[in-house]
Amino acid sequence: MTTLKSKLALVAASTLALASLSRADTPMAPAITIGGFTTFDYTHLSGAADDHFNVSTALLSATGVYGAVTGVVSIYYDPGIFSNSTFSNNALNLLDANATWDLGSGWTVQAGRFLSWMGYESFFTINNPEITGANSNPLWVSGYEDGVRVVYTSSDKMWNGGIAVVDSAFVSPSAFEGDGELKKNYGGEIYIDSTLGVKDLDVWFGVAHDSSDVQVGTAKGITTFDLHSQYQLTPDMYVAGEYTIEDNVITSGGGKTVDSETWLVLVDYTFSSINKNLSAAFRVSGDTYNGVIGGGRNDFRYTFAPTWTVNPHFSIRAEVTYLADNAGGISSGTFFAPSSKDATFVGAQAVFKF
Repeated sequence: MTTLKSKLALVAASTLALASLSRADTPMAPAITIGGFTTFDYTHLSGAADDHFNVSTALLSATGVYGAVTGVVSIYYDPGIFSNSTFSNNALNLLDANATWDLGSGWTVQAGRFLSWMGYESFFTINNPEITGANSNPLWVSGYEDGVRVVYTSSDKMWNGGIAVVDSAFVSPSAFEGDGELKKNYGGEIYIDSTLGVKDLDVWFGVAHDSSDVQVGTAKGITTFDLHSQYQLTPDMYVAGEYTIEDNVITSGGGKTVDSETWLVLVDYTFSSINKNLSAAFRVSGDTYNGVIGGGRNDFRYTFAPTWTVNPHFSIRAEVTYLADNAGGISSGTFFAPSSKDATFVGAQAVFKF
């Protein structure tokens, strides 16, 4: 596994390389953009032993554009409160480290470390209208992975699609990196995204496969199907939905299959008649587990999350989520359920983007 020291060395070397290319005396100097964000949270879960009041995440990224090639390097801080860090050994992680080549005619090729395409909700909480994730199964969603992928976008921008070959789609030591090898397991992803010819509509379907799932025992592999859609119903309101199926074949225990289904329905409304900076998300979500792991378990979440957008760079968000869990002890997003079957999460989050 790459050590934290070597990760930082790579980031430093990449940053210096980009800086040297940006000197005025360098022909065709690339355009360099620095960006990022930080979040500060207070969260509490009923029945939990403690709460959290701290800087929860921070990201610093550098993007360099040199002709038809765009390079990205980013560092991410996550102290381990979020389930995205469940499989991470470090609070500081190298995320993006990739280059994208625009081939023209709608074709691009990307290589390096990048974020999986899978999932409606963003890997980063700042891009979602809520603090917590929608579902209780943190394993189905791919995180960062290493590999090569190709994307095609139609000339009319009505649809796009892509295919990727990666070191691991699901099975990796961390949500922030792949497993770095192809011998024990390998992964692949494919997706298509379309408006279906309808204004303000987006429909996305993707499939991800990992050849072996060592996280749940000796397995033939794990495959996830993900369908999600979003529609701008009015200028002030959009609606969205997602449905996923995970198929995990275990070779031990009689070749049984571990299946899970997750779903969400979301409505986000901006109160323009009161103040255009005030909005709120209303979300209902759930998951079902069948098979040898967590068999017969059904979980539901009911979420209300208002947001005050002070300006494009600063916003304040709150959330109340009720979890109805018939098994207890599950986690997702910033939500860690206690051993009781039901729980209530409350939280507030300040987000600064630059």
